[in-house]
Amino acid sequence: MFVTKEVNDVGIYAVKFSVNGEDVVVHVDDWVPVRSGWNKYTNVENEPRADVPKYASSSHYGEIWPMIAEKAWAKLVGSYGATISGTNRWVLNHVTNDPTVHIALNSTYTATNAAGVALWDKLKRWCAADYLLFAGTHAGAWVPSHAYTILEFREMEVDGTTRKLVKLRNPWGKVDWTAQDSKNAANWEKLMAELKKRSDFKEEGGKFWMNYDDFLTQFDALDAALG
Repeated sequence: MFVTKEVNDVGIYAVKFSVNGEDVVVHVDDWVPVRSGWNKYTNVENEPRADVPKYASSSHYGEIWPMIAEKAWAKLVGSYGATISGTNRWVLNHVTNDPTVHIALNSTYTATNAAGVALWDKLKRWCAADYLLFAGTHAGAWVPSHAYTILEFREMEVDGTTRKLVKLRNPWGKVDWTAQDSKNAANWEKLMAELKKRSDFKEEGGKFWMNYDDFLTQFDALDAALG
């Protein structure tokens, strides 16, 4: 995606997208819109407000790729205003140039019926193949109309019961799921004990687990790039 891979003194960056199957390289400078706000990198109480990026930003000081990618996307689609909302599939088409699939998560699917079980098996295969997977919540969800990255589908035995869990990441880096099978749930310690048995276990901000049944009720769209 990034043709220019290093920070440079000139401040010009090239970002590659796919438009109708053809590569399109967009060039942008490193000037981005700012607003007056709290400087999250210093974390000093009562510090005077500073000019901070108005839209996308990074949680790591000195990292500029989110702002550059957003500015290039805004230039491609016409304006920053045109980047608001949209669909995960639309973005995947432009970023990956891979075949994409959209699945409407409606009442057809439950955690236990044939359609839901078949979907679970398919999504596990896609995740194992390292396909990019995204899901969007519906307007009545705990965080309405918001996009999440899907990181993993996992089955675990807890107290003799098989738990189907979905690991997601909120791009905000906060506002996790807090109901059943979450960090705030009564059974979390047992789930955590099972998760810690994995060598790659790591707790990170914005990443959380949700059981499959809740996933199907909170999300109404799933998009995958199959490449």
